[in-house]
Amino acid sequence: MAIRISEKHIQRDEYQILATYKFVNEHHDYVGTVSVRYYCLYGSTDMEYAIRPEHQNKGYATSAVKLVLKDIFCNKTLDGHTFLNAYGKANKTNCNVIGLQISKGNEASLKVACKNGFSITEHKTSYVGSLTREKFAQLRARKNEMTL
Repeated sequence: MAIRISEKHIQRDEYQILATYKFVNEHHDYVGTVSVRYYCLYGSTDMEYAIRPEHQNKGYATSAVKLVLKDIFCNKTLDGHTFLNAYGKANKTNCNVIGLQISKGNEASLKVACKNGFSITEHKTSYVGSLTREKFAQLRARKNEMTL
């Protein structure tokens, strides 16, 4: 099961910056999308992901989210800019925390978030997750140590 980013696109306006990643599998089939949205007014960053029904439960969402987190937190370039610089007005932020919200009953999405290191808090109708740049770096360092 291999997955790769097939497209990255950044849309900006005065209120938000949206980075959209599209993914394909080893057969070049469109698998799904991960979006990261920075809200300029609030200085917060949220993530959402969606995998096409015929490609669900194959590990694609976990891999896609992992690739996007690496792209954002490791400051790879998006359309000629690092993700942080692409924020324009948001240069004051370090994009240190990414949040997400998962509906109750969506256990598959909850597993994806947990496998990628998000801290999860349970609420009445949803789960709220967050991942810090620091925790991502720790998880990545731990994984690198294990592969040596």
